[in-house]
Amino acid sequence: MTKTFKLPLAFIALACTLPVAAPALAQDGVLVVSQSALQQWQNDRTKELDRLLQSDRDPFGRPLSGIVQVSFTLDEDGRPTGLETVHNSAGVASQRIARWAVSQLRDLDSVPLASADGVRFQANIIFAANERERDAFAAELAAMESARLATAETGTVIAIG
Repeated sequence: MTKTFKLPLAFIALACTLPVAAPALAQDGVLVVSQSALQQWQNDRTKELDRLLQSDRDPFGRPLSGIVQVSFTLDEDGRPTGLETVHNSAGVASQRIARWAVSQLRDLDSVPLASADGVRFQANIIFAANERERDAFAAELAAMESARLATAETGTVIAIG
């Protein structure tokens, strides 16, 4: 049986959040209450997302393979809203599974920021049939995130997954 690996990318998530000491104000005005609390929050949300991503095959029984990135904001109840697929190399079935899993995340408003208003969140999801494929996708995702961070148009994005 082929197993899908979903690599928790907490190390990438930290790289694309707010590199500031706690409490501190980032350049775009987002107050981070505690960097270690933010890391713990990201880790907890990554575990929750991984639990929601239990399907390793598309409806036809083929293994899922690729990267899906879903961007979103929070509604007044702390639930994902405005879901947007930022990148999808995994196909339609993977995209549907990823978007469904992100839409099921709860208590996102517990993020340790003074305010999550206007903050974008991004779920980085890797579907892989084996460890070698997972490692290749992880390297690809790291390069994509580095390129995203280098653009001037990127505001605050908190990554999970």
